[in-house]
Amino acid sequence: MEFELLGELAVRDESGRLVPIPGALQRALLALLLLYAPSAVSGGRILAELWTGTRAKDPTAALHTAVAKLRRALHPHAPGLIVTGPAGYRLDLTGHTFDVRRFEAELAAARGSGGPDRRAAALRELLRRHPGPPLAGLPALPFVQQERARLEALRLTALEQRAEAELDVAAHTAAPGAETDPPALVEELRAAVHEEPDRERVRALLIRALHASGRQAEALEVYRVARADLRERLGIEPGPELRAAQREVLGSASVRAAPEAVAQPRPVPPRSSAPATVPDAAPEEHFVGRGEELRELPALLDAPGLVTVVGAAGLGKTRLALAVAAREERAGAEVWRVDLVPCAPGGVTAAVADAVGVAAGGLGPRAALRRVRDAVERAGRPLLLLDNCEHVLADAGEVAAGLLADCPRLRVLATSRERLGVAGETPYALLPMRHDDAARLFRTRLRRLSPGAADAALDHEIGEVCAAVDHMPLGIELVAAKAATAPLGAIAGQLRARRGTLDTRLWSADARHTTLRAAVDWSYRLLTPDERAVLRAVSVFATGFTAEAAEAVAGPGASATLASLAGKSLLVFTPSADRPTYRTLVSVRQYARDALAEHGEEHTVMRRHAEWVAALAERTAHRMRTGGFREAYTEMSAATPEVTACLDWLQGAEAAAGHGAVTAAGDAPGIGARPRAGSPAGGVVPRDGHASDALLASRIATRLALYWTAAGRQAEGRERLARALETTGPQAPWYAETLAWCGWLGVNIRQDSGDEELLRRAVPAAEAAGEAAVVAFVGALALTVHVRQERLTEARAVADRTAAALDPYRHGWETGVWQLFHSELLVAEGRAKPALTAAVTARELLTGVDPHSAATARIMTGMAEERLGHRAAALRSWRDAHQELLLIGSEHEAAWVKALLGYAAAGDRDMAAAEAFAQSMEAYAEDTGEAYLLAKTATLRALVAGAHGDLDNAERLHLTAVSAYQEGHRPECVAHELALLGRLAAERGDPVLARIRWAHALRAAKLSGRAYAEILPLSGLVGLPQDDPESARELRARLEEVLRDAPPPRSTECPFHLAVPTAAGQVPAAPTTPLIGRLAEQRTD
Repeated sequence: MEFELLGELAVRDESGRLVPIPGALQRALLALLLLYAPSAVSGGRILAELWTGTRAKDPTAALHTAVAKLRRALHPHAPGLIVTGPAGYRLDLTGHTFDVRRFEAELAAARGSGGPDRRAAALRELLRRHPGPPLAGLPALPFVQQERARLEALRLTALEQRAEAELDVAAHTAAPGAETDPPALVEELRAAVHEEPDRERVRALLIRALHASGRQAEALEVYRVARADLRERLGIEPGPELRAAQREVLGSASVRAAPEAVAQPRPVPPRSSAPATVPDAAPEEHFVGRGEELRELPALLDAPGLVTVVGAAGLGKTRLALAVAAREERAGAEVWRVDLVPCAPGGVTAAVADAVGVAAGGLGPRAALRRVRDAVERAGRPLLLLDNCEHVLADAGEVAAGLLADCPRLRVLATSRERLGVAGETPYALLPMRHDDAARLFRTRLRRLSPGAADAALDHEIGEVCAAVDHMPLGIELVAAKAATAPLGAIAGQLRARRGTLDTRLWSADARHTTLRAAVDWSYRLLTPDERAVLRAVSVFATGFTAEAAEAVAGPGASATLASLAGKSLLVFTPSADRPTYRTLVSVRQYARDALAEHGEEHTVMRRHAEWVAALAERTAHRMRTGGFREAYTEMSAATPEVTACLDWLQGAEAAAGHGAVTAAGDAPGIGARPRAGSPAGGVVPRDGHASDALLASRIATRLALYWTAAGRQAEGRERLARALETTGPQAPWYAETLAWCGWLGVNIRQDSGDEELLRRAVPAAEAAGEAAVVAFVGALALTVHVRQERLTEARAVADRTAAALDPYRHGWETGVWQLFHSELLVAEGRAKPALTAAVTARELLTGVDPHSAATARIMTGMAEERLGHRAAALRSWRDAHQELLLIGSEHEAAWVKALLGYAAAGDRDMAAAEAFAQSMEAYAEDTGEAYLLAKTATLRALVAGAHGDLDNAERLHLTAVSAYQEGHRPECVAHELALLGRLAAERGDPVLARIRWAHALRAAKLSGRAYAEILPLSGLVGLPQDDPESARELRARLEEVLRDAPPPRSTECPFHLAVPTAAGQVPAAPTTPLIGRLAEQRTD
């Protein structure tokens, strides 16, 4: 069969008949598989490419349906063409042809077809067979647009090579019978210029073709238009090839006019009559951002000497230098720009001489340099711009040093990816653009390409894509070009997944800057083998890393190489007295990560990275329990991206990125799956069969559970631990802790996934392990969960079972945590005095060791004091806990204590304080997306509004809270909100609505299983006149029972009783208030 994409997608059988491929989705899938052939494409990648910007309701089913339909269409003609394997789907094209691959092969063969006449003929025939736009008729998906751009660029490359060959033939009349037609070629090149105005080589060939046709005036007009267009749209000057074509036209005219002048040295003419010496400087009105740099660099150039702008590929060093040079020229300086990209080592002197206008042909370097010196000395205020020095460092440094020694007024501005190493050199480190400048550059470039796309772009999307390319100007230009033809949201998703960044294309005269890959590759090829190896290894770090971390991942001696890589702008060094770090820019990291995979080193280096993360997790867990909490918390917070990347790799998340764990076979393992037999430690073998990787992930997740709790990241911790349990069995030393942490975190975030059962299994698992400290700790987590579920008998049994494991001297932290949670049980049992003793004991054991748990013990102290009727003491304890939590950076827990204090302030009628707490809670909740905390904020604000008599606003806020609590599976909170809404209805004189709301509240309370949640609705219903005396007696009896027997609410979970005394209080006698009395009177009437 033959597959065609150079034009409309077509499939032909052996006889040449078209094979119909039904459906746009199937045609796009076939195109994707063809472009990747013979490599496999994962299910996740197919879903990401074909469902861009949307999400299939059932991704696995959608993928299988699309593949099945494509198989049915192809099977009669090519059975087995689509192969399914572990890596995904691929096409086996053995015995079949694909026109894209044939075109690429024929283009490569044509380049080496001997003389220019044969080369021109081969390329002419190749272009004749493929005249149409590639991938025509396919949906405008990002991969289609990107490949279409690549193939169109390839066709344009073929046209350029054909034009070059034909012009070579035309220039040598000794090629008889050559098939050339310069006028026809001119028209083809004009059309190509119209299609790709930024492709300078096409314009240069058009100038040469016009020149070959004897149309010099038109040729020079093409250059003038090109220069004006490039300056107006892109803020750049023509590149070397376009300038060379102009010089060729001008040179041939001058040779005909005065051939004897060629052999004579050219004097430097006055500035006004020498446009060739004008520096290629970007007009400042087209230069976006870099205001600080434009102020600092001219100040450095006030005095003679060498200033080197140093920075990574794509940071805009050249453009900045040209803008500075333009300012200098307007101020009266004599400026020469030397583009060193085409130079080989030893060629810098000749390039400088050519730029200055000195004929150096036949002269040695020293003689040529003397002529340059003489020309520079005649200039009024000379500035020499040496652009792109990194590949000729020694040569450029020698030339700069020699000229500076002989020309005391000379100023040299150089751009390079590392310093030139000249004595007296002033390096100027160029950093990525500032956020506002980057966003302005993006919008400016996008507006020139597509005004509609620029108007539709949202600020946060622009900010996201700019950040994803590290605010690098080249990356911004590339993404802006892509955004002109693709949705910005889809591009942002690709950048988040680190796909499509390196190979996005932008036509540039400088081949190094057509893609980010090309820009980085230029720097990478200049490195030593050792430097390359270290750069590949440190690419696994997701963010900044220390020299010690690099040693652990890249091997001994890596730290010495880091400074060299930073000096060459491939790493960014951040000095600090406490923790100096290095980091890689996004483009460099992605390039080096690809190189790591290509060298077959990825698993080895990622495993080293995982071992480093595991050591850090062990150290964090130990220090958080033994007095180093603050330092450990800070260190782990900084390393969070590394932990995420590590666990994603170890637990196989990379393979499932984007659409769940979709494999070629469609499997999507459940998060709560039980361990299977034959797996590591009784668990499931992970993504790629590396059992040790799965166990390492389990150990890391377990050791980080305390950190995740303190950082308010319980949902993340629970998910990681649940996945860890899939690969962890009883043989793992930390198995009991994994069970306990997973269950405890799940109950805290209201996951209904059998988390309570995990805690029941954890206690005997800890006892089987035989470590008293683990028994005490696991027992503490288990008993507190039973308390929160109001299973006090089971909680007491766990407490009695594990109390023997306590030892304040050998394992004080575990004993302190047990006492902390035991105090919660004692409060629930109504034993406030022993609860206070337990909380104070916990605080003493944990203070100075674990400030987070010590602050929690202070919260429990306040709960016990409140139960004893010491409200003022309780508030003091909670305020102290709030301050301690803020001091250690635990804003999440501090926000919940704010809720306590805010509700208490509302109960004390201090509405100003309540509103202040509400504002603070809301700010944190909005930053973190904490829906439950936002609901509590709404409740507190409703209480404030009701106190101020704004019943409409109070009702709106209570209803908002009800919706949030329902979504968060908090029926006890729903019950309280509905009860308060019933009070509002009663205050408005609507007893029917009040009764309905209180009845609904009572049902929600019973659904929650929290008896204390029945107090408010029962109090309301008891206060209303009842039609049935028996129902009234039953309601009153139930209220008395609840007030007598129900465990009190946890103040940190549901603190309504602090703001609404009846929530904890007494049985009202009907009618108990003027309000209820009015309701009774209305009923009598």
